[in-house]
Amino acid sequence: MTRMEIKDHKRRTQAYLTEQVDASGIGMFRCLFGLLLVFSSIRYWLNGWIDEILLSPKFHFTYYGFSWVQPWSANIMYIHFLCMIFAATMIMVGYRTRFFSLIFCFLFTYVELIEKSAYLNHYYLVSLLSFLLILLPSDENFSIQSNKKGVVGRYVYIVLQIQVAIVYLYAGIAKINMDWLLEAQPLATWLQAYNHIPIIGHWFSQKWLAYLMSWFGMFFDCTIIFWLLWSKTRWWAYIVLVVFHFSIWILFPVGVFSFLMMISATVFFAPDWCRSKKSNTIPIEGRVTLHRFLPYFLIAHLLIQILLPIRHFLYGNDVNWTEDGFRFAWRVMLIEKVGSLEYRVRADQLKHEIRISPRKELTELQYKMIGSQPDMIVQYAHHIKEDYQTKGFTNIRVFADSTVWFNARTTQSYIRSDVDLSAVDILSDRSSWMVDLQNE
Repeated sequence: MTRMEIKDHKRRTQAYLTEQVDASGIGMFRCLFGLLLVFSSIRYWLNGWIDEILLSPKFHFTYYGFSWVQPWSANIMYIHFLCMIFAATMIMVGYRTRFFSLIFCFLFTYVELIEKSAYLNHYYLVSLLSFLLILLPSDENFSIQSNKKGVVGRYVYIVLQIQVAIVYLYAGIAKINMDWLLEAQPLATWLQAYNHIPIIGHWFSQKWLAYLMSWFGMFFDCTIIFWLLWSKTRWWAYIVLVVFHFSIWILFPVGVFSFLMMISATVFFAPDWCRSKKSNTIPIEGRVTLHRFLPYFLIAHLLIQILLPIRHFLYGNDVNWTEDGFRFAWRVMLIEKVGSLEYRVRADQLKHEIRISPRKELTELQYKMIGSQPDMIVQYAHHIKEDYQTKGFTNIRVFADSTVWFNARTTQSYIRSDVDLSAVDILSDRSSWMVDLQNE
C-alpha cells in the first residue's frame, strides 16, 4: 500500500467516524443507564451493604496499589452515597452529563476499591461505562438541557459497541474450556439447587440440561455481537438476549448484571431507533469536530480493555485455578469453589505454633471469598504478621492449611502448607506457593 493510499484510507476512516448521526440512541442509553445507576445505588443502601461490606469489617482486602482507599466514617460514607445517587440522577436526566459522569465514576469506583471480596464483573463494567460517558457526548437528546443539536459523531456508538463487544467475546472465549463444555461445570452443580421445585424440579437434575445451557451460553456470548450488528437479525437477536439474561437473573444471583447488559446492548441499534416516526427528523449532515486528544484517550482505553483480559497468558498457569489474572477479564460464571482455611503462626516468643481461623475477624462474605482466592489468602497472612509485630513478636512466620472443592472435583490442597505466606509477594509466581490442580 502506497503512502497516498494510506492517507486516503485514513481520511475516509476519519470521515466515517466523525459523520453526524442521530443522538437519540445514545441519549436513550444514557437515560436507562442513569436510571439503573440510581436504582443500584439505592438498592445497595437499602440492603444494608454500606454497613455490611464497607463499614463493619475490621479488615479490608484492598487491591494491589490501592491500600490507601479506605471507607470514610459512617456519616460521610452515607453522604458519599447520597452524592453518588444525585450524580446518577443528573446522568439520567442529561444535565451536565460529562461532569456528573466524572463525579459518579470516581465515587462508585472508590467504593468498589474498598473491598476486593465484593468484586463483581458488572460493577467493573459500570465504572468503565461511566468513564466513557466522561469522554463521549451523550446529552444531545433526551436531555433537560436546551440548545442541543440532536446529533453526535458515529464514533460515539462505535466506541460503546466495542466496549460491550469486549465483554461478550471474552466471556464467550473463556467458556471454551473442558470444565464448561465437556463436564457442564459449574452449571451442573448450580442447577441442583432447583431440584425441589414441584413439577419441573426433576428437569434441573438432568445432565443434558446443564450441557445444553453450557454450550448455548458459550455460543451466545461468542456470537451475539455479530447478530446485533446485522440489521436483518438485530431485533430477533435482542429478543434472544433479553430472554437469555432474564433467565440468568431468575436462576442465579447476578444482581443487576442482566439488566445492565440489556441496556448496554441498545448501543447496537440504529441511532434513531427510539425516535418517534411522527416527530420531525433532525437534518443530519456534515461532520463533528473531535478534541485533539480525544481519539488518543479512546484508543488507549480500548487497547487496555483488549489486552487486560488476556494477561493471564503471561503467567502460564490455569487461571481458573490460581485466579491470577481472573478479575477484570470477563470470566463470567466459570467456577464454583468452596474453600476451607486455617492459619498457623510461629514466632520466637511462642513455644508452640498458634492456629488462627480467619472466620473470627472477617465478615461472612469475606470468609466465604478468602478460602478460594489465593491473593486474599496471602494478603491476610501479611495482616496476621503485622498484627503480631505490633504485639512485640519477632521472626514471625505464617503458614496456611487450605483445601478447595473446585468444579465438582475431589477436595484437594490449595496452598502449600510449608511456605511462609507472610514472606510471599502477592505478585510472585504462584506456582512457588500454590499446589497444582489435580484433575480427578
